[in-house]
Amino acid sequence: MCGRLLTRIAVDENLHMLFYRDFFAAALDAFPDAALRALADVVSSSSGRTTTPHTPFT
Repeated sequence: MCGRLLTRIAVDENLHMLFYRDFFAAALDAFPDAALRALADVVSSSSGRTTTPHTPFT
């Protein structure tokens, strides 16, 4: 059961990666300057973190 769960998680993570890759490619095509600024903001604010902590909407 654990193996099936880990396989499902891996598949799900891959689908997320594909979505964000395609989404960012479309953003680069439509709004290249804004997309690169957004990417720079994310990269510079991550300071080495691989995940963003959950922040509830206010």
